[in-house]
Amino acid sequence: MCTDRFATRFGQPAIDNKQDVEVVSGSENGTFTTLVFKRKLVSCDPEDRTIDESTIRVIYSYRDGDPDTPTGVSYHGNQRGTKSIQLLSSQASQNNPIMPSDAVTHDLLNNKVKVPGKDTTYWCQGFKVPKASKVHHMIKYEPVIQPGHEALVHHILVYACYHDVQDADLYHNRGVECYSGNMPPTLRQCFKPIIAWAIGGGAFYYPEHVGYPFGDKDSPTFLIMETHYDNPQERSDYVDSSGIRVTVIPRRRQFDADVIEAGVSVNHNHVIPPHYPEFYSWGHCNSQCLSKALVSQPSGIKVFGTMLHGHLKTTGVRVRHFRNEKELPLLTYDDQYDFNYQEARHMKSERVIKSGDSILVQCRYKTTDETDITYGGLTTKEEMCLAYLLYYPKISLKGCKSQNRQQELGQIANALTTPANSGSGNFHSLLAQKVDWTDQSTRETFQERVLSGRRRHQCEYHDKTEYLTLPALKNAKPSTGPVTTCSVSGGSLIG
Repeated sequence: MCTDRFATRFGQPAIDNKQDVEVVSGSENGTFTTLVFKRKLVSCDPEDRTIDESTIRVIYSYRDGDPDTPTGVSYHGNQRGTKSIQLLSSQASQNNPIMPSDAVTHDLLNNKVKVPGKDTTYWCQGFKVPKASKVHHMIKYEPVIQPGHEALVHHILVYACYHDVQDADLYHNRGVECYSGNMPPTLRQCFKPIIAWAIGGGAFYYPEHVGYPFGDKDSPTFLIMETHYDNPQERSDYVDSSGIRVTVIPRRRQFDADVIEAGVSVNHNHVIPPHYPEFYSWGHCNSQCLSKALVSQPSGIKVFGTMLHGHLKTTGVRVRHFRNEKELPLLTYDDQYDFNYQEARHMKSERVIKSGDSILVQCRYKTTDETDITYGGLTTKEEMCLAYLLYYPKISLKGCKSQNRQQELGQIANALTTPANSGSGNFHSLLAQKVDWTDQSTRETFQERVLSGRRRHQCEYHDKTEYLTLPALKNAKPSTGPVTTCSVSGGSLIG
C-alpha cells in the first residue's frame, strides 16, 4: 500500500485529495521491506512539492508491523530521520567512466583527529601541494570515509591557497579547528573551494576532455580540507581519518578547467539585518570583467559544473545569466539550500558564457529568529553569497564579485535613523544600534535601497585585481518565480 500524503504540522500526515503516486513494485523478506513508486516531477497539486534541481529534504519514519487500518499510519516513536539529497542534479555524475591506465590516486586524509565531544566541529587539515616537473590534471575526486563514521562525517570541502603560505612545511598534514583563534592567519585567506562533497554523495568526474591543473604557475600552492563532524550524541571517543581521494594523470587533457568565484564580496559591507522572512542580496559579475578575460577565448567558456555557497541563514541561491541585457534561463539554482549539504553539481548541459555576458548571483536569507545584524565574513556565523563556476578552457579571471558601496550604506543608515535615534558613527554602528528593524516599513526601505544601489565591482585576475564603480543594475529585482510550472510537462521519477 502506498498513499500520497502531506503534512503542515506535527501529527499524522493527511491524505491528499489528489493521489499522484503510482506503485511500481514491492517486496518483503525477513530483513527489508522495499517499495518502488513513481510520481510526476510537477504534479500541479498544491499539496505536493515540485521535484526540481533544488535540494530535497526527505523525512522518513518507520515502525514494526503493518498499519492498523488501510488509512491509518501508526506512530513511529523515535524511529525517524531526515536526509538532504539532490534527486535530479546529481544524475549526471552517476556514470562511472573507466579511468586511464596512467591515473594515480592521492589521499587527503585527516590525521587521527580526536573529534571534540560537542555537537558540531569544523576541522581544517593542511596539505602542501608537491612540486611537479610538469602539469598534472585532476580528473576525479571521491570521499574516503572511515568505516563506522558514515554518520559522523557530514561534509568535506577542499579550499585552494594561491598565495605564498608562510611556514607551509609546518602546517602540512596538521590540523586545527576551523575559524578558531588557533587557525594561522595565513591559512584564513584560503576559502576558494575546488572540491565539495556532502553526506550521501559519491564521486565527481570531470568531463573526459577536461581536467583541473596542478603544477603550473597559477595552480594552488597549498590545500585546506575542511571536515564537518556531526556529533549529536557529543561522544568524545571518535578518532577520525576520513578525507578525500583525488585521481590525477601526469599529463594535460585537451582543456584546463578552472573555477570562477562569483557573487558578493566577502566583507562587512555585506549587511543582512534581522527580522526578515526573506532578505535578498546579490553580487554581479559584470560584462567588463568577463569581456576583458575572454579576449584570449573569443568563442567563450563552457560551464560544466557549479558549487553554491552560503552559510547558516541562506535559504536559496540562484545564478542568473544575462546577454545583451536580456535574461537567459537560470544557469543553476537551489531554492532549498542546505548549508550542511554542499556538493559540486554537474550541469545538465554545458552553458556557454560569451564576451559581453554578465552573471548575477542572488541569495535569499531568513533572519526572523535573529535580533542582531549578520555581516559578510569567513566564519559560519557570518554569511556569504557565492557561486563557483567550474568551466573550461581556462582564462585569467579568478573572481568576479561586487558589493554595496560604503558611502551609500552610510546614506541608507542615516536615512533610516529618526532624529531621536540619530548619532555619530559609521554605518555599522548606526545600522546596528539606531535602526528599528522590527518596523516593516524600515525593512522594506532598506531592502529596496540595497538592491538598487550602485556597486563596487572587484575583478580578480591571476596577476592583479581591478576595481570598478558602476551604475545600479537594471535587473536588480530578485528572481523569485517558480522554475517549473504546471504548463510544463513533468517527467517521471522512480524512487
